[in-house]
Amino acid sequence: MNIKKIQIFLIAFSLFFTTQAIAQNTEKMKAIEVKSTRLNFTKETTPASVTIITEEEIKKSGQFLIEKLIRTVPGLTVTQNGGLGRLTNVNIRGAGNNSTLVMIDGIQVNENLQGAFNFNNLNVDNIERIEILKGPQSTLWGADAVGGVIQIITKKGAGTPTHSISFEGGSFSTFKETARSSGTVKNYDYSISASRTDSEGITAAAKNLGNSEKDDYEASNFSFRLGRKFLSDGKIDLISRYTKSSREFDDFSRTTFRPSDGAQFSSGDSVYFAVPIEKGIMDWWDVKLNLNFSYDKSQSFGSTDPFFATTSTIHNRTWTADFQNKFEFGHGFSSVAGFEHQVLNGTNQESNLHISNFQQGIYFQTKYNYQDQLILTAGVRYNKNQVFDDRTTYQFEGLYKFATTGTTFRASVATGFRAPTGNDLFFPFFSNPNLKSEENENWEIGFDQELLDGQLAFGSVYFDSETENKIQFDLVSFSIGNIGLSKSKGIESYINYQFTKDLNFSTNHTWNQAVDGDNAPLVRVPKHTFNASLDYSKGPLNGLFGVYARSGIRDGVFNTKGFATVRMALKYQVTQNLKITARGENLLDKDYEEIPGFETTGVAGYGGLIYNF
Repeated sequence: MNIKKIQIFLIAFSLFFTTQAIAQNTEKMKAIEVKSTRLNFTKETTPASVTIITEEEIKKSGQFLIEKLIRTVPGLTVTQNGGLGRLTNVNIRGAGNNSTLVMIDGIQVNENLQGAFNFNNLNVDNIERIEILKGPQSTLWGADAVGGVIQIITKKGAGTPTHSISFEGGSFSTFKETARSSGTVKNYDYSISASRTDSEGITAAAKNLGNSEKDDYEASNFSFRLGRKFLSDGKIDLISRYTKSSREFDDFSRTTFRPSDGAQFSSGDSVYFAVPIEKGIMDWWDVKLNLNFSYDKSQSFGSTDPFFATTSTIHNRTWTADFQNKFEFGHGFSSVAGFEHQVLNGTNQESNLHISNFQQGIYFQTKYNYQDQLILTAGVRYNKNQVFDDRTTYQFEGLYKFATTGTTFRASVATGFRAPTGNDLFFPFFSNPNLKSEENENWEIGFDQELLDGQLAFGSVYFDSETENKIQFDLVSFSIGNIGLSKSKGIESYINYQFTKDLNFSTNHTWNQAVDGDNAPLVRVPKHTFNASLDYSKGPLNGLFGVYARSGIRDGVFNTKGFATVRMALKYQVTQNLKITARGENLLDKDYEEIPGFETTGVAGYGGLIYNF
């Protein structure tokens, strides 16, 4: 596979259509506020590197899992141990899976023992948008945000209540049913959804290793949001999300370091709950208190590995209270100041591993905005941890927009940190109680350019990141340790061209050189990733054609080769209420691996319907 050839072909394809298309005025979309930045920023006015996946883009994609959507975001690498429902992690700019902080409506959902968040069960039900904020965000959000933050925002009900039911079925005996309702009733707004997913699945252990046993998957998801305004400008919400899942998974041999068929099973329960309360105190002072709780339980049994218990039961709990104050001082000056208190614990019953910790953070960020043309920010956070040394992090950002040319320049400098997880320190057989916390410094500079009245947009950002005491697991020695200084630098670029009102082309490319102190590539960080999509919408028909490509990665004892896949999604509005859907994945039936020894799906097709009333 040659990624450069694919890029050249698609760029030439784009230029051909550019010469043929007639310039048209494109409709200006309403600016979207970026919740993950705390202060009042939109995507166009934030100096940070941010990608927003909107509700409309989610619908057009046809995907029902969030991990499938964020694969196309520059700077992100998604890896999965097999098919649907398997362990799925996200790495931002080479910082590592445990350095991606994941939040759902401000609820931090990373697992306390393992550190990372497993995206395997998180679907798009009741989701309004997804925000990906890249680069260290410890100043705003504390530990575990070295690579960046992924925030999932659920829908708020509005207007006359509407309802929908949908169904999709297809390859590997995969079926998903969803029911949803949202709207406003008297003084309350609500949004609720429930879904069920079942799949016969594929073998997680690769077929070329002699495996064939299929690993099935099933999951039930429930999402609920209820809001009410009070005292004119006050707002209180009740947000909850519950997932119950079960799956089969394959064994892993410490002798060959390869997965193999095995009768293993696991089940999981996740509960996320939040009560955010917002109120204006003065014309210049707003407060927000977010009380939230996350809990997940996973249980597995049937392992034949002598180093691990036959049954494993793991609990993770996080309680958070975040009190935030926003101040508007006039003349372009605003600030946010707050205090966060977290209690974190985790238990692995069979391994007799119990951890309990609390951390507190005091944060402050100020912004100067001159007519949305010059924007400067500065922030600092002091983080106190019961187990590790206290940390102070900072962040400086700037943006300047040339209104006459449509050019915007962005730059930032920031620091971040990540403490070792409970498993890193204490899990039997591979832990290291002497691990040190990672400390990160990052700077970046980039630009965005609009031409033809916004019809053509392109941009690029260069980032340079250094991490001291990088924590990495070594499959050769089957142990974990600090590998010293690691470096990650790269360029993220994109092009978006609205050929006509009905036809849009977009593409992005990431070059990321991530190495350890010996200049060896970091684990599971591809040097190149590339995405391209062609979106057509006219009348009742919507079609999306996409290409995803990734270069090979280092993965301990074994490595993986580069690959490219092609997909397509179609929707057709049959009546005012009824829409039919179809999508095809890996249309060229590419045989590839994301992680050595684990299978991926071949060509697959799905069809369904959506009925609104």
